[in-house]
Amino acid sequence: MKTRTSPRSRAVLRAQRRFGARVLLCSLLFLAVALGAAAQDAVLQGKVLDPKGKGTEGAKVTLTKAGDPAVAASATSDKKGAFKVGIDSAGEFVLRAEKAGFGPAQRAVKVELGMQYGDANLQLLDEATWKQAQAVEAFNAGVNALQSGKEEEAIAKFEEALAINPQLAHAHYARAAALHGLERWADAAEAIDRYRQAQPDDNRPELYQLAFEAYFGAGLADKADQALARITDPAARAQLAPPIYNEGVERTRQEDLDGAIEMFQMAAELDPSFAQAHQNVAAIEFNRQAYALALVALDKLLAAKPDSVEGLRMRFFSYRSLSDPRQKDALVAYLAKAPATAGAEVASMAADDFEAGNADAARTTLEMLVGAQPKLPEAHYHLGLVCASQGRNAEAKEHLQHFLDLAPSHPEAEAAKAMMTEL
Repeated sequence: MKTRTSPRSRAVLRAQRRFGARVLLCSLLFLAVALGAAAQDAVLQGKVLDPKGKGTEGAKVTLTKAGDPAVAASATSDKKGAFKVGIDSAGEFVLRAEKAGFGPAQRAVKVELGMQYGDANLQLLDEATWKQAQAVEAFNAGVNALQSGKEEEAIAKFEEALAINPQLAHAHYARAAALHGLERWADAAEAIDRYRQAQPDDNRPELYQLAFEAYFGAGLADKADQALARITDPAARAQLAPPIYNEGVERTRQEDLDGAIEMFQMAAELDPSFAQAHQNVAAIEFNRQAYALALVALDKLLAAKPDSVEGLRMRFFSYRSLSDPRQKDALVAYLAKAPATAGAEVASMAADDFEAGNADAARTTLEMLVGAQPKLPEAHYHLGLVCASQGRNAEAKEHLQHFLDLAPSHPEAEAAKAMMTEL
């Protein structure tokens, strides 16, 4: 028996059916949206392992987009070390795990939307191993900076490495080299001391070269001498001479002549061929009229540089000031290298002696001069004057005549003729 419904009941039933259909449709649409959203996320799953390979709980896992740290997601590992992290962006990412008491672990991952990655395991490092790796990384960065001439940056990196691992001996050595480049001598010496304490068996020549310059610059004379004694290679020793010579120049500017001599002598000791160092010692002693000391330095200068005109000049005048009979040979050698300037200078000096009332010294010098350089007019002229003053008239006429023969148009020619007439 069929139940009959009223028109109104049938209308209600149709409305209910339409409402239910709409509810079902909405539910299906909602599910579709949810499924669509889930399908677009990328999901990474894995485990955080301790250094022995055992899953570890409570590690923080972060997934960060390379170059854009604002795009990130995170998770925490469970009791078995498992984690699951999703991201709604594609590209290059860094997956990193961290936990107190361990060194972090990370890996680069390439993420595509809608993909699931099920083997994103991360193994934490032993903390000591991680610190060592960090120290080495900082040290290598310092070496690169030092090689690029960025000493300040290099020092900061070496100090960072040492703060992580104070036992990283080579960081002390590299720091000393960087400080040396900046001429921070006291700090460089301290760094060298630390390195030598850590590596007492290192006997490389370059270590002692660096140590010597640092100690020397810091004014640590005893330590500098000890380092220098360990440098036996002549080429290595010669490399140390220029900065010491420069210190001598600076002390000369400061009028610390004794200190300057000490520096020049040290430079010459390190490099016996360093002619300028010998010459500077000789010049200081010569100007102080310490002729015997000047001659010691001049012997070394002329051994290193036999044709040094200035060396030959100072040697002659030193012997002359000491009335040393070797002055004659010294004059010949000086004239041989600079005949014009040397002859004129010696003749002028003899004339000065004569005017100062020292006729004998003037005659001795001029006789040597004309003997070595017989065609020098001025020498004959002045010698004629000296001989005339001593009553040696025949000799005076002879030399005045030589003067006129050699230089008939000389400004003093008329005076010479008048004197010859009087004699």
